[in-house]
Amino acid sequence: MGIVLYEMITRKKAYDDCNRSFDLQDKIIRGLRPTMPDLHSAEVTNDGEETMFNSFLDLMILCWDGCPEKRPKSIEGMLDE
Repeated sequence: MGIVLYEMITRKKAYDDCNRSFDLQDKIIRGLRPTMPDLHSAEVTNDGEETMFNSFLDLMILCWDGCPEKRPKSIEGMLDE
């Protein structure tokens, strides 16, 4: 879910620099995550959108935790306020 959020927020493909599935697998196993988006360049037009944007970023970061037990379950992420 964290990678999906990343791609939605940045409108970029995660791990776009990986030409082979082995390269992608190696990055994931080593815990490498895509570069965080520049928060100052986000196109936010009102307070409601900013709140939603920040919630997506927070959820994305939680999903990228190095400890799988600390990552939210998919349904938890959708049900949280």
